[in-house]
Amino acid sequence: MNKKTPNPQTQAAMTEARAMARNRMTELAESTVGVESLPTFTKPARQRW
Repeated sequence: MNKKTPNPQTQAAMTEARAMARNRMTELAESTVGVESLPTFTKPARQRW
């Protein structure tokens, strides 16, 4: 077998992973209305954290 060509099982897994990633990206791109932003900290507070 050619080392550059993955076996059929690997190819199927890669195809499935790509599909899952595409679906996840659309979920992550949805609106964030109602999501609270993180608080802003002063420099001394960030240093202590």
